[in-house]
Amino acid sequence: MVRALLGSLPHYLESDPPRAAQIRTAVQRGLSSYLEQRRIVRENPRVVAFMDYTCWGSSYGVFLLTAVYDHFEAGHFDPGRHTLGRVRTELHAMADDLVRIQQANGGWSYYLSGQVGGEATVAAMSFTTATVLKALQLAEQREFELDAEVLARGRRVLQAMRGSNQAFEYLRMGVSLAPAGEVEILGGAARGPLCAHALVEGGVLQPADMVLPFQRYVEHLHTYGDQSRRALMHCGPETQGSHYLTYDYCTAAEALAAFDAEVISDALRAEVREETLRQLARCHSADGSFIDNPLIGPAAGTGLALQALLALQEAPPRK
Repeated sequence: MVRALLGSLPHYLESDPPRAAQIRTAVQRGLSSYLEQRRIVRENPRVVAFMDYTCWGSSYGVFLLTAVYDHFEAGHFDPGRHTLGRVRTELHAMADDLVRIQQANGGWSYYLSGQVGGEATVAAMSFTTATVLKALQLAEQREFELDAEVLARGRRVLQAMRGSNQAFEYLRMGVSLAPAGEVEILGGAARGPLCAHALVEGGVLQPADMVLPFQRYVEHLHTYGDQSRRALMHCGPETQGSHYLTYDYCTAAEALAAFDAEVISDALRAEVREETLRQLARCHSADGSFIDNPLIGPAAGTGLALQALLALQEAPPRK
């Protein structure tokens, strides 16, 4: 949510300075609260069983804290020297977390084991791996010392999970990097833009390889939107889940914003934008918040939805 507020700040700096001041105050309060929460978590580590969500928490922490630096350097927001020091320390600690939990096959996953205290399973999830790769690249740009092989191993397993039909596997168990072969398209349509974008950023794929994932995204996204506001997860026709909807919309919107008309035609861009907005509307509540899965609640859904909306603004895309 704080990252989304930061993203909206430039719009108000000239058009509505009082509103911008309110946003700055909210960002400062949210950032201070977040850093304090991170201090408490680090001083009181918890035992994890079944699932370890460090890959998510630390990735999105890196996204937030690098955004703080970006807006500070652009002159939009000044958190103060002391807070900036805490931001840098925590950013590097989170990047360390991500390196530490890299799986033996090179990827990242939140699944540990089917038993409490059971031996952790080697696993890689395509969309999780893509998210961590993007976070580590941002951390490296902020002077985090990263062994190049960490990113290389992550890209190799993600490339192996890209099927012969260019769809991405959900999960890869074990250490094998054998090619995925034919992958079910419908179930992977929403994660395609994110995963392909991570490989384009890593120099593994070419920008032109983004077209087909976006075409499939548009064609099949309604099967994801049909799961909105349902408490049960993985109940779509190909296990589409209600708990990832705003994440899928956000990551696709951010990937779309990264390419100009030479890569993504105006017609396809309009289709992606319209379909994403259509499915976001199904998560929109009367109070203005967004919910994909009611058990997760509005905070994460609203933050991701706002990030998606910011990325979908009709402005010249970044090159």
